[in-house]
Amino acid sequence: ITDITPTNISFEDVTSKVSSATVRSRAQSSSITSVQGTDDIVAMTFEIEAGEASYLDIDNITIQGFFDAAGGAVDDADEGANSYLSSDHIDALHLYHTSIDEANLLKSQGGGELATGLVELDLNDYRIDASEIKTFFVVVDLADNDDVNNDSIRISVAKATIRDMENDTVTLKDADGNEMTGVDFDSLTDE
Repeated sequence: ITDITPTNISFEDVTSKVSSATVRSRAQSSSITSVQGTDDIVAMTFEIEAGEASYLDIDNITIQGFFDAAGGAVDDADEGANSYLSSDHIDALHLYHTSIDEANLLKSQGGGELATGLVELDLNDYRIDASEIKTFFVVVDLADNDDVNNDSIRISVAKATIRDMENDTVTLKDADGNEMTGVDFDSLTDE
């Protein structure tokens, strides 16, 4: 028996891809003016897209909120300790997926849970399949509080903990491919 050494070996092309998560804010058609004490106000809509390399499991999403007591647009100057949303503004915050329907409610938190304007919503490994886009809705119940009359509020995604099929952490990026750090997109609601 002699060794047979092939002179040519060919393989199919192998492409390596990195797991990814892209988040996009879906703009509302206009600012919203609502009566204090009104429930079920859509404060923000956003999408998370899984790249084609892996499904994503979302452990948690942190929502952040600020207000402007002057009733104008909430801007960078309003993003500080004196302007964090609290139970003075919001009685409850709800996160839905796909559509605003009780069957699609992922998590709710009372306004008293807003610590430094942040609410961390535990999603228990909510899965987004590879190459899939999921839409999320942040819905708020406004507090009935005369002290915050004419305040504008801004809700945004501050951060998320996401893992891929290898249980590695996936960095949340915006639609331009930039790593999200803090409040990168938002929506405006007037109370």
